[in-house]
Amino acid sequence: MISHHVAQLSLAIYGLLLAVGGYIGFRKAGSTASLRAGLIAGVLAFIGAGTVTDNGVLGLKFGAFVAGAMGIIFAIRLAKTKKFMPSGLLLGLSLVELLILLLAIL
Repeated sequence: MISHHVAQLSLAIYGLLLAVGGYIGFRKAGSTASLRAGLIAGVLAFIGAGTVTDNGVLGLKFGAFVAGAMGIIFAIRLAKTKKFMPSGLLLGLSLVELLILLLAIL
């Protein structure tokens, strides 16, 4: 089992990484889509982390939904591009975060 506090912290870090990744995609490739998607996903992860203190299970479930959705998106991108960076790395990160959150929910 993983404590709610550990899962909350990991979800906040995951949100930060998503937002920073979107910014890096914008800076390197000029992709405004990456910037928007990264910021939106990061904010959603932060919302999930913020609601853990109010209603632990609800925030964890919301965070798991975000991590799962991002995992699907990154899996599709990896299948299209066949490049590990950044899609494969972010797919792995999303799956690890999803596992952490699911273990905290149990």
